[in-house]
Parts: sequence; C-alpha cells; structure tokens
Amino acid sequence: MDQSSILQEGGAITITGIIVVFTALAVLSLVFKYVIPFLITLPERFKKLRSQEEKEELLSKKDARNVPGEVNAVIAAAIHAYLDELHDEESTVLTIQQQQKSYSPWSSKIYSTHRLR
Repeated sequence: MDQSSILQEGGAITITGIIVVFTALAVLSLVFKYVIPFLITLPERFKKLRSQEEKEELLSKKDARNVPGEVNAVIAAAIHAYLDELHDEESTVLTIQQQQKSYSPWSSKIYSTHRLR
C-alpha cells in the first residue's frame, strides 16, 4: 500500500467518526430541549385531565385504606416472622479445597519483560 491510500482510509474513518459524534450531539440536544421538558410536565397534564368524579372516586378509595392500628401491627408481626424464617443457620466450618488450575502462559515466569544480558 502506498502512503496516499493509507491517508485516504484514515480520512474516511475520521470523517465518519466526526459525523457520528455530531449527529449524536444534535439528537441529544433535541432530546434535552423538547422531550425532557415534556416528560417533566406530563404529570401536571394528567392532573388537569381528571374529572371531578375521578377525584371523588380516589378520595373514597383513600378512605377505604384506613385500617386500625391493631391490624397493621398484626400484619407487620407476620411479615417479620416470615422474613426471620427465610434465613437459614449456616455452619461455622469452612472447607477450603485447592483448585487445580490450567497452565497459562500469561502467568509464566519464564517470559519476563526484562531480560538481563
């Protein structure tokens, strides 16, 4: 290969990389300018769309969630007891067995980076 063909191949790769980077930056700037503000205001738009009947229905469901404290205490105790049963008791005996490793030239000492001559 001659010098000009190497420069042409490198130039094509460079130009392609620049185009990809600037396209990604343009897309990201559009996302940050238009999509993010739209997503931030989305919950407010849904609140405006709800009718009065839906608001009353939500309030009635909220009242149905009021549970006496005794019931909450029993539920919490049952969950605590269930989670305690999930943990098994482990033995304190450790067994260490040596694993046989296959030879790797990467860890060999005969191929060092410094040769003394």
